[in-house]
Amino acid sequence: MNVTKYRTQLLLDEDRYRWLRHRAVSESKSMAQIIRETVDAVRLQKQKNFEQKQQQIYKKILNLAGKGKKGPTDVSVNHDKYLAEWIYNHKVKHRR
Repeated sequence: MNVTKYRTQLLLDEDRYRWLRHRAVSESKSMAQIIRETVDAVRLQKQKNFEQKQQQIYKKILNLAGKGKKGPTDVSVNHDKYLAEWIYNHKVKHRR
C-alpha cells in the first residue's frame, strides 16, 4: 500500500511541548506518532459528533412530519413551508 505522507512544521509553546514530550517518552513513541494519534482521535470524535447531530436532525424532521399525530393535513403539499417555519423557529429559539 503506497501512502503519501506530508512533512509539516509545528510551533508549540513550552507547556504543550513538555506535555507532548512527556507523553511520547512515557508511551515509548515518537512525538510525531503522538501527534498523528491525537489528530486521528479528534477526527474520529468530530465524525461521531457530526453523525449524532445528523441523527438528531433526522429525528426532529420526522417528528415535524407528525408521523401518526394530529396536525396539518396538507403536509404533503406544503412540506417546504412547514420545514422552513420549523427551521426558522428552531434557529430563533437557540439564539436566545
